[in-house]
Amino acid sequence: MAFTGTQCIIIILLIRFVQQYSSKSSSLLLPKTFYGNTKYFMLTKLLAAALALILLVISGEYTKIDPLTALISAGSGIMLVVSSVCGLYAIKNGTMALSSMFATAGLIVPCVAGIFLYDEQMSVWQWCGVVLFLASSWLLIGASKKMYASFSLKTVFLLVGSLLSNGITMTLQTVFKRTVTDGSVTAFSFLSFMIPALLLLVFLGGFRLHNPAVCHEKLQRKLILFALISAAALFAVNQLATFATDKVEPVILFTFINGGNTIIAAVIAALFFKEKFTVRSAVGILVGVAALVIVKAL
Repeated sequence: MAFTGTQCIIIILLIRFVQQYSSKSSSLLLPKTFYGNTKYFMLTKLLAAALALILLVISGEYTKIDPLTALISAGSGIMLVVSSVCGLYAIKNGTMALSSMFATAGLIVPCVAGIFLYDEQMSVWQWCGVVLFLASSWLLIGASKKMYASFSLKTVFLLVGSLLSNGITMTLQTVFKRTVTDGSVTAFSFLSFMIPALLLLVFLGGFRLHNPAVCHEKLQRKLILFALISAAALFAVNQLATFATDKVEPVILFTFINGGNTIIAAVIAALFFKEKFTVRSAVGILVGVAALVIVKAL
C-alpha cells in the first residue's frame, strides 16, 4: 500500500521519537576505547546497509549501481560516519535540542554550495535566516552551558562538525540527483551505508593486528540494541523522506520533519533525560526552526 505525503510525515515524526531516544541513550553507553567506538559506528552502518540491501534486491534496482554512483556514495557515506560521531558526542555534552538544531542546519551548506556548483543565488531573506540561526545557536548554547558542566569549546567544534558533515551529505545527495539522472536512490543509500561500513571493518582488522592488546572491549547488549534501532530508524526516515518529496511541497515537508525533529528532541530530553525546558531554550528552538525554514523556503 502506497502512503500519502501526510502519512509519510506522521510516520517519520513517530520514528523521530524513537530515533532521538535511541541516540541519546547510545551517547551515554559509548565504549571508552577508540577501538570500541569504531566498532559501534561500523555496526550501525552495517545494519543500515543490510536493510537497504533487502530493499535493493526486492526493487531489482541493483543493476543501477555504476562507478559514478559508487564514488558519490562513498563521499556521502564517509560524511555520514563523521556526522554520527560528531552528533553522538555533541549530545553527550550538550542538550538534545542544540545538537538536533545544528544537524538540521546542515542545509545551509548545500544552499551556499549551490552558488559555486550550479550558479544559484541565495536571497537576502536566506542570509537573514543564517543570521537568525546564529542567534538561535547563541541562545541554545547558553542553555546547554547551564545544564552541562562538560559543555566546552570541544562541544562547539563537534556541533560545527555535525553541521558541516550533514551539509556535505545533503550536497552530495543533490549532486547525485543532478548528475546521475536515472540513478537509483535505494542503490545510493545502500552504498552510502555499505562503503563506510567496509572501510571501518578493514580499519578494525588492521588495528587489531597491530594493537591486539587494546582490542578486548565488547559492546554492551543495550548499545547493540540501540544501534539496531538507530540503523532501522535512519534507513526508514531516509526512504520515507525521499518518497514524500514527490507528494509534499518541500517547505511543508521540511518544516514538519526537521523543525518537528528539534521540538521532539527537546520533549524527549525533558521527559527522559532531565533536561530542563527553559524560556531561553524555548525561544532558541522557535527562532532556530524559523531561521531554517526561511533558509530552505525563500
